[in-house]
Formats: sequence, C-alpha cells, structure tokens
Amino acid sequence: MSLNEPDSCLYNNLGWAFHQSGDYENALQYYNHAIFFSTEDDIKATAYCNRGKLRYCFLNEKEEGKKDLDIAKVFGDIEATLFLSEINNQPELLN
Repeated sequence: MSLNEPDSCLYNNLGWAFHQSGDYENALQYYNHAIFFSTEDDIKATAYCNRGKLRYCFLNEKEEGKKDLDIAKVFGDIEATLFLSEINNQPELLN
C-alpha cells in the first residue's frame, strides 16, 4: 500500500472510536469509508457489522442495520450472525 492509498482498517478503527465515544454521525461516516475503500473481505465484514449495529441500536435505522448485518454475515462475520440471531430470536441463524 502506498502512502496515498486509503487505509480501510484505519477508517474502521476510527469509526469504532467515534462509535464508542457517542459520536454516531462521525462513526457512520468512517464505517462508510472503510466499506468503500476496503479490498479485504474481513475488514469489509467488520465494517458492515459495526455499521449495522450502529444503525440498529443507536440511529434507529432498524432495516438498514439488518441489511448491513446480513451483508457482514455473507462475508462470514460471526459477530453479525450472533447479533442477527439475538434480534430475530432465531437460533437457527447460527447454522
């Protein structure tokens, strides 16, 4: 990676830091950047999961949050799978 390439992992981490501090709008923007610039499935999955939980729990965007979590699940994110199972109260999602 060159110095001019966006670092999707850094964007995701910044999103998480803003998320934890309660600055949800900035968190959302950094998660968006992480998703847009990521070329690695694991980082993209984590960013989708983080953005999904942010939308679902804190921004009152339940449907958008579920869509993000579904995408993270497709990328193999276990945390997204577990969270979806909890909110849907359907343990079969774990399989």
